[in-house]
Amino acid sequence: MTKPRKGMDRREFVTTATGAAVAVALGPTIWIKRQQKTLKILQWSHFVPSYDGWFDKYAKDWGTSQGVDVTVDHISLADLGTRANAEVAAQQGHDLFQFLSPPGAFEPQTLDMADVVQEAARRHGPILDLCKRSTYNRSRSGGSASAITTCPTRAIT
Repeated sequence: MTKPRKGMDRREFVTTATGAAVAVALGPTIWIKRQQKTLKILQWSHFVPSYDGWFDKYAKDWGTSQGVDVTVDHISLADLGTRANAEVAAQQGHDLFQFLSPPGAFEPQTLDMADVVQEAARRHGPILDLCKRSTYNRSRSGGSASAITTCPTRAIT
């Protein structure tokens, strides 16, 4: 009569441990749905309607190439301040908010964009002087916002 074996032998242990390690490593990719990347942009309805169409297509095409779902919303210039106040109060809304001119009241809600401006300058040349003077913030270490108008100015001229 053979004694009943206690526990696992080496082969069973290695097989079980390997299976458990694979399950732990792959578990999040199997069980958790990958979160879709999104970018929500709000800008004023441009007085040149073809600009809005051009920008919407440009943003969508960029999003498709980057795996990002881009939404662009347009509102009248007169409604920008009210909408910005509402989104700041709710602490939710659009990721990017385009103003015709930089309102100082919303500065605490902004991010330093110096790295973005530097990368854009590296790829496309220096920022236009008007755009720099319109968005430069001396009170920040990087001192910069991002002037979206640099893109359409170069595209249209």
